[in-house]
Amino acid sequence: MAHPLFDAVVRGDVAAVRTLAASSVGTPLVDEFGRPPLSVACARAGEVSLDVVQALLDAGADLHAVQGKASDEEAGWTALHQACLRGTFPSAIEVVRLLLERGANPRGSGSDGGFTPLYFALTTHHLGIAEALLKAGASASAPLKTGTPLHHVAALFRDRKKGEYEEDELESMATDAVQLLLAHGADVQARDAQGESPLAKALLYRLPAEAILALLKAGAPLDDRVDLGTPPEVLRCSTPAMAIGLGQPPAVLAAMLERGLDTSPSTEPEGQNLLHFAAMKRFDAVDLILNSRPKQDVDARDESGATALFLAAWTGKLKSVEALLARGANPDLPDSGGNTPLHTAARNGHDDVVAALLAGGANPRLLNQAKESPADRARKQGHAALAAKLS
Repeated sequence: MAHPLFDAVVRGDVAAVRTLAASSVGTPLVDEFGRPPLSVACARAGEVSLDVVQALLDAGADLHAVQGKASDEEAGWTALHQACLRGTFPSAIEVVRLLLERGANPRGSGSDGGFTPLYFALTTHHLGIAEALLKAGASASAPLKTGTPLHHVAALFRDRKKGEYEEDELESMATDAVQLLLAHGADVQARDAQGESPLAKALLYRLPAEAILALLKAGAPLDDRVDLGTPPEVLRCSTPAMAIGLGQPPAVLAAMLERGLDTSPSTEPEGQNLLHFAAMKRFDAVDLILNSRPKQDVDARDESGATALFLAAWTGKLKSVEALLARGANPDLPDSGGNTPLHTAARNGHDDVVAALLAGGANPRLLNQAKESPADRARKQGHAALAAKLS
């Protein structure tokens, strides 16, 4: 049978708690979950009176008592862990502040497996509690169960999308948490178990641009390459390519370029550089790269021999084709199969791209290694009218 003190705590009976706690000094008491009375009281923070917690502390309750292995998933938790887990109750912060004032360790017990008080404050999105912990000495960079606190915020954004939050609310929650952690010195260079930075995770989980820009301003690395493949396939992309491919607004790529991002190296799959990748995806990214990198070699080839112009023509990105041509891209450079940008645009039935290439000086008489002209390629795919224009 449980000690009467536990029942008094649950009832919120301050007088009974004072009496029973005073008479139980020196007696180790735990409930069926391995929690001492103080942890039980803090596990009800926001529901029971702050006076209950105060009474237990005044009676000498051990702030640092740790739940043992018998407590199963709560092993290593202290009263502060329990109070932070109650962050969905606004008034729980008063309990947290009281515990910290009395000397509770804001960093956790060291045996909580990364489920620290800060982990719970971020999980319940009580940033007032998170800030109190950080001001009391919790680290904004110490490893949590899911990586550093910044990694954890990114994972929370992903997971909360499955809930009932409005998109604007979700974005605000993530941005506020990122900015709080950065204000307290969070390490943007830190890596998680997969070797990925907070920026990589933030891009992967599509955090709002404001949060991404905050990470970039804080010096987040630009040289990560993240495996986006489905096992056993490995498909490593750079974080700038992720910003382009996963829908971040132009301001994010612009910030990366302002940081000195080198867009020339072959950082993407199949030996592509960032201009190659952008040419297949978005005109605004192509435009930013061309305007900010006037010395970029627009005729550089990837492993298949394709230029950025070829890739833009292949995917039917008319505005990118026009921008590359205006920059002086050679419209007749073939890939490893001898196909020019005109061949691939004709094959895919991109009439407007074909017209732009012809206007840019593309030669419709060139043959690929199979001795096919652009018209032949169009005809084989059923684009008879286009083939006629090219004949």
